[in-house]
Amino acid sequence: MLSILFKKNGIVKILYSLIFLTGLFLYLPVLAQKNTNNSQIITLQLTDKIAAYGEFYPGENNKRVVMILHGFMLTHNFQTVKQLAESLHESGYTVLTPTLSLGINKRKTSLSCEAIHTHSLLGDLKDINQWVKWLTAKTGKKVTIIGHSAGSSQLIAYIHHYPYAPVNQMIFLSMPNFRDTPNSYATHKDIQLAQKTPDKNDLKKFALSYCKEYITTANNFISYYNLSKDNLYQYLKQTPIKKTLILGSEDTRVDKNWNKSLASTNTTIIIIKGANHFFDAEYEFDLLDTVENILADHP
Repeated sequence: MLSILFKKNGIVKILYSLIFLTGLFLYLPVLAQKNTNNSQIITLQLTDKIAAYGEFYPGENNKRVVMILHGFMLTHNFQTVKQLAESLHESGYTVLTPTLSLGINKRKTSLSCEAIHTHSLLGDLKDINQWVKWLTAKTGKKVTIIGHSAGSSQLIAYIHHYPYAPVNQMIFLSMPNFRDTPNSYATHKDIQLAQKTPDKNDLKKFALSYCKEYITTANNFISYYNLSKDNLYQYLKQTPIKKTLILGSEDTRVDKNWNKSLASTNTTIIIIKGANHFFDAEYEFDLLDTVENILADHP
């Protein structure tokens, strides 16, 4: 561009210079942002028709490798997940935050309750497995998996269905179940509807988790609804992997008594006083300190 500038007359030279400088200033923030957190947006081809996004933060070789999973129908950009990922990365950890596809190619936004839901728990678990395999191949290390909210329940189910996954530790944040949590709209009428529906692939209107109206098939509904207290308890009890559950004392979205009972599954229970379901405001730092202490205690 500079060689062109010097061949033009004075007016054109000024115009070209302005264009050049404008482009330069527009470009610099992009470079700065990339250099600040050194993260990369990864596109993983899950099937012939479905690809998914994730954000990868390469860390120090002597630190743990971590994958953080978002809550139900959200993305890797959800605030609780993103803040924890960036903070762990600043401490030297390698971190991956994938977005589950939910059957949508290159999904970027959260899925609304009112959408038609073609995804199932088993499909989510396949996504998780492909991301764990990608991260292990990328780093050559086993992975510590962290789930927020329903992401915790899904990770427990993942280890149950993939018991030989290269995972060395699990950390659950604000873990609900899909059946009996305080903010769940699902009732026995929903499971009765699913069980009585002749064609389990027909679309029906259910209630599920925080969704009053959730249109999906009976099979897909049942797959999530089966993440009940009893099933999650058994899944936790069966796995030998070290596991920790972190709760906020002011979380109104989970059954804290049930969560505390999980201590009998050899799950360590940690309660952050004053924190809510999302560990926001000043409790973001309490969450980070707690997670870092857990990671440091398990080489």
